[in-house]
Amino acid sequence: MTSAEGRRLGIPSAVALVGFAITLYLFYPGFMNWDSAYQLFQAEKGRISNPHPPIMAYLWMLTNQVTFGPAGMLVVHAAVYWTGVALIGIALARTVTGRCGIVLLLGFLPPSFGLLPMVMKDVGAMSALMLLTGVALCATPRRRFIALPVAVLMAFYASAVRINVLPCVAPLLWLVLSAVSAREAPRGLRQLAGLGAILVLTLAGVLAVNNVGVIRQPYRTVVPLWDLARISMLAQEMLVPDYALVNPYITVPSFKVSHNRADAPSMQWKRLTPEQVSDISSRWLAAIIAFPTHYLDHRWHVTYRIFFDPSGPLLHFTMPTIFYPSSVLIERGMGFEKRSGYTEVYGALQFLSRTPIYRPWSYVLVSLLVVAWCFAGASERRLEAGLVAVSGLLYVTPLPLIAPSVDFRYTIWLFPATAIGALLLLRVKAQRPKPASNLDQASPLGGAA
Repeated sequence: MTSAEGRRLGIPSAVALVGFAITLYLFYPGFMNWDSAYQLFQAEKGRISNPHPPIMAYLWMLTNQVTFGPAGMLVVHAAVYWTGVALIGIALARTVTGRCGIVLLLGFLPPSFGLLPMVMKDVGAMSALMLLTGVALCATPRRRFIALPVAVLMAFYASAVRINVLPCVAPLLWLVLSAVSAREAPRGLRQLAGLGAILVLTLAGVLAVNNVGVIRQPYRTVVPLWDLARISMLAQEMLVPDYALVNPYITVPSFKVSHNRADAPSMQWKRLTPEQVSDISSRWLAAIIAFPTHYLDHRWHVTYRIFFDPSGPLLHFTMPTIFYPSSVLIERGMGFEKRSGYTEVYGALQFLSRTPIYRPWSYVLVSLLVVAWCFAGASERRLEAGLVAVSGLLYVTPLPLIAPSVDFRYTIWLFPATAIGALLLLRVKAQRPKPASNLDQASPLGGAA
């Protein structure tokens, strides 16, 4: 590697390292919502249950050996995130200036950077997908023994913390397999079989780690019960079975007092037996068939709040609170203290949250345009842009039907995926076609492929 190549790799990597340091400086030891605090409790006590991803609790148990609390998980998430950003910057530009610019633009993209300090499963999934994308864009046949295991590990972790992520890792893994395959090797069905095998093994691993050796609870009824509660109010008919309610004497009018249209867990349900879970699923499907307009009304409200409502991102800009309770962490010297620059960064993010930069619908639109443009041609470079954008779209596609609340964080991967897809497309348009031999030998990390 020449000194010029070293600068083209080292300087963007140093910029990403500075971004990592800024993240820790501003937000250490990290913030937790109530779900995260519950997982920290599980990690400390060793009582792991499956309503929240057990793999995150297992990782938290390891980081707690170094430092108790959210700090260890913040370091892990931020390190994975900024490593992915560095690789993407190196892959997307040839010059030092261009690479550094992409690292800054992508790393500090407000919607993803603003959520990075939150120690949540969504942030863990986004960070893993960022590194998976970076590996996919930098992989070559000679680096397959590093690229492929890292890519599979990131796909596994992202899918394990959020099972609905599994479909959106498929296009990214396809890029990895394409990049590590020898140019003279046959592709097509062979590569498709490899992708299928990886996805099946990933799913099997996810199901095993999240169900074996943990306290199993029937949490899959959260969305059906939420839907049943809303349909009950619109239909003026109690459709929620008595056995599921903490107060079995509740009526439809009193339901309206306790029901929160924005959050399914706001409803207080009893712990259910497997037979009751099956019965609720049947009641849920029957209610959708009997009252389709009420169901669609409820689900449209959820969709609108997630993708269009300008107040959605603001929920994440209430002053961060560390639960567990906070006094426990403060006693251990882990309370949050605002450092110089935090107020300004916080204020800027809060201001930007009122702009289209924070509107998921605008990113959906851009991603659709990227996909349409990319698949209109047969270029391999275009395909990269299209597949990354598809990954972001697949991440949010199920939300109108499965979202258990109107939480903005459910769209977290859409933002960087759209930006990366658009940048890849701009790179295709900016670069002149190269001879095939140059394309085969070029590597964003320097050296021969």
